[in-house]
Amino acid sequence: YILKLPVPQNSAQSFGTSIHATLRDFYQGILQGKEASQKMFLTLLARNWINEGYHSKAHEQMAFQRGKKMLINFLNDYYDSKILPMALELPFKFRIKNLQIGGKIDRIDKNGMGIEITDYKTGATVPEGKELATNFQLTIYALAATEVHDPLLNKKADDVILSFYFLEEGKKLTTKRTADQL
Repeated sequence: YILKLPVPQNSAQSFGTSIHATLRDFYQGILQGKEASQKMFLTLLARNWINEGYHSKAHEQMAFQRGKKMLINFLNDYYDSKILPMALELPFKFRIKNLQIGGKIDRIDKNGMGIEITDYKTGATVPEGKELATNFQLTIYALAATEVHDPLLNKKADDVILSFYFLEEGKKLTTKRTADQL
């Protein structure tokens, strides 16, 4: 990583990247006036599918079927045409003292006077309550929301909701951070 040497993706990275790209393209299509459908999701998944890192064709095919199931369940159980994202895969950068921190936020929705930041998870490990309350990734997102001077971000800690959406389980977990915690 430090030397920026290219390494092939493993199957988990390929799978996660494929699903994230499909969700991004799905919502971009919806924002452009396309109608949500299973066909749209599955077409996008096929277009965004990365086949690197799988042990075999059978392993890849199992992962593709798993991805289809996740996305269909997302469409049936979570998608709401009245709640559309303000931003998708928004890059951010900020500094704390001499440390520059950067990343990308999967999704930002308007939530009352504030925002909700959602990170999609394709892995199977769902954190317990205390783990969520101290999750480092969500804390970084909260810091970005309070430190980055951007029209979508630049919020007070109390105005930021942080969520993980676990696609495998169809489960959304939500938390907040206080100004003191940040």
